[in-house]
Amino acid sequence: MKRVVRDRLPRSYYHLLRPSRPVLVTTKNEDGSLNVAPFSWIMPVSSSPPIIALSLKTIPEKQNSLVNIETTQEFGVNIPHMELAGKLIRASFSYPKNTGKFQVVGFTEEEPVSITTQLVRECKANFECKVERIDCIGDHSLIIANVVAMHYSEEYYSEDMLLDLSKVTPCLHMGRYVENDGEKHIFMVGVDTREVFEEY
Repeated sequence: MKRVVRDRLPRSYYHLLRPSRPVLVTTKNEDGSLNVAPFSWIMPVSSSPPIIALSLKTIPEKQNSLVNIETTQEFGVNIPHMELAGKLIRASFSYPKNTGKFQVVGFTEEEPVSITTQLVRECKANFECKVERIDCIGDHSLIIANVVAMHYSEEYYSEDMLLDLSKVTPCLHMGRYVENDGEKHIFMVGVDTREVFEEY
């Protein structure tokens, strides 16, 4: 039997949508240094032209990435694989203001072709994005952005850009648990694929 919740839905309602596929968003800080942070609330909203939507926290305080995006009107989306999970988690931590998080986490910069914000070389695919508009939705800001360039490793993707699961394991995030000396994150790994055919 299903439990029905009608009023006062819990803040964690979106956990029912997991697993999520986090990405690493790169932005330029005020001093010109490169910032990187993981986010899961991202999706395509148009294929022609290519447009994505990214949702970042606004209330009670704007996330640093959002402040940077509002200033520069651009950002990079970098798609990590499972081997980068540890670095992805460390990229979510808070660091002292003058610390270069990108370098501390251990990423390598990749030059963009259409924006000025660098990308993450270790990721097998990247998008360069320019902001179309930003709307405040509830406690988050919804960023609508044009994908102006994309990079992907042909070794790991098919001609129609499907990930080769025999070569790379995607990051599929299930949950986060804060402990005294760090954070534990649960990822789905080794899930079999299954073909399902239904006749018209």
